[in-house]
Amino acid sequence: MSELKFFPLAAASLQRWYAMVATRDLSALPEILDAKAVFRSPMAHKRTEVGRSRSC
Repeated sequence: MSELKFFPLAAASLQRWYAMVATRDLSALPEILDAKAVFRSPMAHKRTEVGRSRSC
């Protein structure tokens, strides 16, 4: 299987995400989420959380 290529900033964010998951410490999550991030849950129907503070 070939290795995926990402833009440098996307690769850095993914590295941070994998580190947070591995250590079970999501305290740095707001730093990698855009302020306008939208969370849509497949489990919570018709519920959309808008903004970084709502997603963390």
